[in-house]
Amino acid sequence: MGNKLNVEKQFESLDAIKQLYFSWDRDTGTNLRKVEVVDKKSNNIILDITVPVNISPGTESYKINIVWENGGIKNFRKLKLFGVYWSQYNEMNYDELNQCLLINSNDSDKLVKVYS
Repeated sequence: MGNKLNVEKQFESLDAIKQLYFSWDRDTGTNLRKVEVVDKKSNNIILDITVPVNISPGTESYKINIVWENGGIKNFRKLKLFGVYWSQYNEMNYDELNQCLLINSNDSDKLVKVYS
């Protein structure tokens, strides 16, 4: 899971994941969503799939759960992907133009994009 972000980055990540959450009309159910995985160094898209995703809201942090296995990605940990991303530990930004949440984990060489 890595280290906690500093307080400023935690708030930025919390705001970003809330934007996605509100774009989903505060739906906490698990629904199929478009997810892209991008290599940080080459900027190449490694995966472009539709998988079950949900957001679990909290008071001080939110988490996003991605069920990679249901998209046929059985070895997601070997790809340095995770099933849960927390706003306190992962840098998140909301791309309003493309309407997606960008998740940057310090424990991975990949960026994860979850679309609205």
